Amino acid sequence: MLFVDTDNALGSPRGDVDDAYALAALVKSGVEIAAISSVAGNTTEPLAYENTVRLCRLLGWRGPVLRATEARPVLHTFPGRIVALGPLTNVCTATAASEVIVVGATLHTLGRWPPVWPHEFNLTRDRAAALKVFESHLPLTFFPLDVVRKLWVRRRQLEPIAGALGEELRRETARWYRHLRLVRGTGRFPIYDLAAAMYAIDETGFTMEDTTAEMKRSTLVRFGRGTRPVRVCTRVDVGVVWGRFVRLVG
Repeated sequence: MLFVDTDNALGSPRGDVDDAYALAALVKSGVEIAAISSVAGNTTEPLAYENTVRLCRLLGWRGPVLRATEARPVLHTFPGRIVALGPLTNVCTATAASEVIVVGATLHTLGRWPPVWPHEFNLTRDRAAALKVFESHLPLTFFPLDVVRKLWVRRRQLEPIAGALGEELRRETARWYRHLRLVRGTGRFPIYDLAAAMYAIDETGFTMEDTTAEMKRSTLVRFGRGTRPVRVCTRVDVGVVWGRFVRLVG
């Protein structure tokens, strides 16, 4: 059973919209979801909640969507897997989870100036929470940004997603494509959070490694150091994972 914590910005005037793709995959897969909760990050917590309620209605999911204050006591004793798609503000209350899936850190770079380079937003947005989760006994699985950023799509690749969901994703993602073109000079949209969601559904298409890691006070994570056991994604088969996503939601 999954608990999904998200800073979903699909429907907000700004902020990365990759959470919505992850939520669509999780709901459409039919995997058992105990609840979905909102957290501040890509957008404010109230807007993340509103965006998620609207998306869940579109997806036909009638399970509980929780505000952050409602989610924290539930997460405290939740025994299943937590998919953390945003900062770890809510997730740091967890004590009994069987796995916490985190989108953040980098595998191949030093991360010397997070969040400026590379962008470590989910960890640096609430450093105290990130450190608390890392220092806990909970099993951690990392999806490093420099690995999952290879899961990117261009506008034309969204066309196979049919129906109201496809229309919503294309319409609301348009502003993010404009942002990427203006700020980064690219027409590619890295869907970081989708990788974590697809792994939670089915590990096909992912290469995972059990290793150790250390986390600095800056929340810089260095893999292969320290004594903290972690699992880390080292490779994503983009064709396999994106193809599975389109079949799920299309």
